[in-house]
Amino acid sequence: MRSNIRRVIHAASAGKSAAGDSKRTCSTDGATIYSYAMPIARVTPHGWFVVPRGDGPSRTTRSQIDAVALFLSTHGVAVSVGPLPV
Repeated sequence: MRSNIRRVIHAASAGKSAAGDSKRTCSTDGATIYSYAMPIARVTPHGWFVVPRGDGPSRTTRSQIDAVALFLSTHGVAVSVGPLPV
């Protein structure tokens, strides 16, 4: 997994904003993880939510959705897949 995505996941988990790279292909406002401008994951008091992979309009976004879900699941974090809560 790319370190920029890992950095964004850690920041979101801590409630901090971060950009994964200078192009901002992956970023967080401290609660929602974005692929470009598309929200792909959100952490809430009830846990993590990740959009379905098929919702990604590009290969990069689908790859980032996969990376977030894989990182969380391999670290023992329960992930709900579906629409992100508001």
